[in-house]
Amino acid sequence: MKKQPLKYRLNVIGGALIIFLLIRSYLPYFAAKFGLNANYKIWIPICTLTLILCCVLPIFFIENMCDFHPDLYSEVKKTFSVKKAGIIIAFSMFMLLAFNFVNSALLIILEKFGVAFAAETLPDLSGFAEYFLYFVFSVITPAFFEELFIRYLVLNLLKPYGRKYAVLVSSAVFMLMHAKVQSFPAIFGAGVTLACVYLYCDDIKMSMRLHRTNNAYSFFMQTMSRTASKQSLESMTFFMTLVIISLGIASTVTLKKENINIYSPLKSDEKGAKAQTVFLSPVFVLAIIGCFMTILPQFYRDMVR
Repeated sequence: MKKQPLKYRLNVIGGALIIFLLIRSYLPYFAAKFGLNANYKIWIPICTLTLILCCVLPIFFIENMCDFHPDLYSEVKKTFSVKKAGIIIAFSMFMLLAFNFVNSALLIILEKFGVAFAAETLPDLSGFAEYFLYFVFSVITPAFFEELFIRYLVLNLLKPYGRKYAVLVSSAVFMLMHAKVQSFPAIFGAGVTLACVYLYCDDIKMSMRLHRTNNAYSFFMQTMSRTASKQSLESMTFFMTLVIISLGIASTVTLKKENINIYSPLKSDEKGAKAQTVFLSPVFVLAIIGCFMTILPQFYRDMVR
């Protein structure tokens, strides 16, 4: 890989993010213009294709602009037993649940000041085929392609300037590309956790597993909210929360005994780039502005009036 300066790399990441925004904004728009959103069996695959292109084309852009071509299988990885991998996933899910609790608490506070958001629910799906297609779209596809784009490419591109810096900047990009203001704290926390799991385990498949597990949990709970009665939903929510907390506590104790800290990249003593360097890259700043320009309309649509 050529030795491009940090400013150049950030500009390229900004360009990749702009490509992501353009595809996500306009491909579904033009598809809807042709009436393809009338049938979920057609619309969900279009959304899936959009998400794939949103990640794949920026990946090609970064690789070509930076002469950066990481190999999924050539790097030296730590070996983890199925049991230890399961413990790391259980602990990480516990942390993601904690981030969601904090996010929910902030939304409750905002609601006290008259700022409320509609609850996120599944679209009006019917039949096994539509639920399966939506599962592929919301669980399988992002767990693979978003991890390749954000963790495997963006994070690795920034890692020479400090692991902590790479984790925080890549997590900020991950947060912005989801365009959900009401979920920013939870998404940023998830991005940090996914990045730290990847760096600690030195295996992109571990962050993919965690991403897939978290998305599957969200899909299951959203499905329950649509199909189950209120009492059944409350019971299931309590049960699932209790399971995650119990496994999280047990995994925390186990990891502490084995002196394993997946968040160790955030405590690195290495000297990294300063946070303000992101504002010295004009294309990256333009990408951030573009993100907020696409986020604001969604923000107003999500607000309960």
